[in-house]
Amino acid sequence: GLYDVRYELGICCYMTGRTERAAKLLTAADFNRRGVSLWETGDYAEAEKFVRHAIELADPKATTERILYFCNLAAVLGDREDQPGRIACYQQALALTPEGSAQRFGLQGNLDLAQGRTGRAIDSFERCLAIDPDNLRAHRNLGAIYLGDTDDSLTDYKRALRHNEKAY
Repeated sequence: GLYDVRYELGICCYMTGRTERAAKLLTAADFNRRGVSLWETGDYAEAEKFVRHAIELADPKATTERILYFCNLAAVLGDREDQPGRIACYQQALALTPEGSAQRFGLQGNLDLAQGRTGRAIDSFERCLAIDPDNLRAHRNLGAIYLGDTDDSLTDYKRALRHNEKAY
């Protein structure tokens, strides 16, 4: 449809240096979309540029989008093995998230994992699930932890199975 043509034209303009034209065509969400697409193909350097641009363009009052963009950038930076950058992104996302919310506990769990604090991550994800028992990301993260992905001593296949079934 028209959306895809606008998006594709905008990306082409941006990539060929026609930034004024691109700015008229593309939104922060478009830059994030392109960044995620590049991340999924393994082009982490370009993905980082696009998601950072999405953050720059995002309305400061659009907290839901900004949280998403910071989390996407954290994922990209994690794959680029930039742990300090990844941690900073999770901290920025947390600063935008309501106290005591399931989302906040889930993000805190991601930050805890990025900082190598797996025990605290488990607590954070469990607190997330206490508020939102169907939170797929919390179940997926706990499933990975109990598979031993972060610490072999935490391997518990029964727990991993329970969480992975709920995440699936």
